[in-house]
Amino acid sequence: MSSAPLIELVGRGGDAETAAALHPETFPVRIGSGEIHQQLWHLLSRLVEVINHRRPAMQLRGLLSEKVLAGLLTRARCAQGRYRLHSLHACRCAENVIEFCATVWVTDRRDRSRALTVAGRLERQRDRWVATELRSPHNGH
Repeated sequence: MSSAPLIELVGRGGDAETAAALHPETFPVRIGSGEIHQQLWHLLSRLVEVINHRRPAMQLRGLLSEKVLAGLLTRARCAQGRYRLHSLHACRCAENVIEFCATVWVTDRRDRSRALTVAGRLERQRDRWVATELRSPHNGH
């Protein structure tokens, strides 16, 4: 099968789930919209709320691996400033794997902003997606 229809569908803002269903053997698939993208945005928004001390990290148990949850707790204790999720790019690398990168804006007390990048990996475990990796360049965790 040709991969051209897949590229056209994804390139026009079609969702990756539809593209993967049409061409199940074709990975990676960019996730630019659709239910998975919305769920990932929602998860990352919750992570930012934890960093901003607006949500208890334990509310995310079950959505994060123990390693990711421990790293999030450490980051939240050290975080200063206001964090805001700005952009998200995701790719389905295999049937049960999604990798993503996001830009988060951090505003300090003097109202100066800077951008941070976050990268991570979700793996399908039983009936849900679980974040198994989460990295930010400023601390490597």
